[in-house]
Amino acid sequence: MLERIVVYYLKKRRIARNNKLIRKGILKVGQNSDISNLEISVATNLIRDSLNVVIGDDTILNCKIVIYNSEAKIIIGNRVYIGPQTTLFCNCGITIEDDILFSWGITVIDTNAHPIKFEDRKMDVLNWKKGIKNWTNIKSAPVIIRSGAWIGFNSIITKGVIVENEAIISCGTVVIKNVPAHSIVGGNPAVEIKKNRE
Repeated sequence: MLERIVVYYLKKRRIARNNKLIRKGILKVGQNSDISNLEISVATNLIRDSLNVVIGDDTILNCKIVIYNSEAKIIIGNRVYIGPQTTLFCNCGITIEDDILFSWGITVIDTNAHPIKFEDRKMDVLNWKKGIKNWTNIKSAPVIIRSGAWIGFNSIITKGVIVENEAIISCGTVVIKNVPAHSIVGGNPAVEIKKNRE
């Protein structure tokens, strides 16, 4: 019983927070979309009317979105389903077109999040304690997932990747390069298993 009460109040808090982001012009939600299980976490100060997150019509989001940068843009199309324990980490841009299915436990990230060279990241922990994040030497590139794609559970999609139309990413796949249209990929790193076109 206690667990159900906690879940209820957490959901109520998420809805209130999302409504506040809508009023500030940071989040825009299309018709008939369900964002009651969407959690948006912000690691920076966002600007009013910046439209950092745009969600289309008839979409269901049970995921978490982390916004690293005030200029970051996440665009999610129509009739998209994103399952639980999925996180979208956005520093520059993530575009998810129409009619896409995300299973659960998926990570999409458009940035390395840390510099490659140790000298550039050695102060990261101390800076975090001060509320500072230096993005100067960190590589980021937009992620695009085209219409009709299906992303299997526990997959990871990294910066700069384009998943083309109607591609399928098998469960547990790590995607570090573009995925061709109508293909099924799997593995770490992802390789094409076969074409999925009749």
